[in-house]
Amino acid sequence: IQQLESNFLSPRIVGDRVGLHPLVVIFALLSGGELFGIWGILLAVPVAAVLKVLIKFAFYQVVD
Repeated sequence: IQQLESNFLSPRIVGDRVGLHPLVVIFALLSGGELFGIWGILLAVPVAAVLKVLIKFAFYQVVD
């Protein structure tokens, strides 16, 4: 049950809070942990959320 909660429920809850898809949350955590260790895990979701906002902003600047 803990595996189910850790692998599926937590990314969904975190993703809903910051507006990211659960797979993006999982990918951000895995890549952040692989690249930067514990600090990467701690900062992965906020960095992914900021990147999402910056990409949307840049896209709308190009479209307008």
